[in-house]
Amino acid sequence: MSDRLSGLEGLESLEKGFNDALKRIDYTGGKALNLVALDLLGKAVELAPLDLGDLRGSGSVKIENNIASVGFEEPYAVKQHEHLEYEHPKGGQAKYLEQPFRENYDKYINQIAEEIKKSLK
Repeated sequence: MSDRLSGLEGLESLEKGFNDALKRIDYTGGKALNLVALDLLGKAVELAPLDLGDLRGSGSVKIENNIASVGFEEPYAVKQHEHLEYEHPKGGQAKYLEQPFRENYDKYINQIAEEIKKSLK
């Protein structure tokens, strides 16, 4: 009977350790995701077309359930992003969000993974 109880206590301890690790992963992953999303927003704002500055000022990061959204709120944001033929005499470019995401994708994934690994040590 005592072997059986010690086995259960060991299982409870293992479960607690696992749950603690999941909490650390969730917290650390969320923090890392926020940092990555803010970095992407900064890069996208620098590349967004500039006229009056409204588009650049409308950029935002939203994080919900460990899913990050980086976007721009102006109604014309999608058109400016998608139309490669548009000219931007005051600066900026099309694909102002997509380009920095693609260029930094591996870096962002590695950054999040490294932070999670550190939290488990």
